[in-house]
Amino acid sequence: ALQFLLTTELVDKSKLILAGNSMGAHVAVRLAELNNQLFGLILSCPAAYSFEAESKQLNDEFTKIIRRENSWIDSPVFTILENFGGKIMINFGEFDTVIPEGVKNKLKEICQHKSGQFIILKDATHFLLKPKNQLEEFARQKLFTESVKFINNV
Repeated sequence: ALQFLLTTELVDKSKLILAGNSMGAHVAVRLAELNNQLFGLILSCPAAYSFEAESKQLNDEFTKIIRRENSWIDSPVFTILENFGGKIMINFGEFDTVIPEGVKNKLKEICQHKSGQFIILKDATHFLLKPKNQLEEFARQKLFTESVKFINNV
């Protein structure tokens, strides 16, 4: 999809923004590393996997690796984001217990250093896109509203 957008005349290539949620956010950052034409990233509940985890299939071996304490510390995501020349917006649910606090803190630090946007969505869990009650639905709407504002201001 990214290659198509970069080669078509249908979009303004100077304003391309990738968005990803959870594992998809990790993938979006890795794609950003391969392409310096991206204008921005919107990352929701972003995962940060180690180099070791990236080479594994999505099975018990992958799960075992990512469940190790501090397995995320050597994630390439951090260096890529530190070197990324575009705009960054990172969102987490207030009650996200899937992503380790260390990952959230590291991403918040990077975001602040790069004058990006770091948003904690009240009453939300890791599953921002699948609300289970009205409060989570409000958080999802806030995610969409903030994403549109971010896109319109870049």
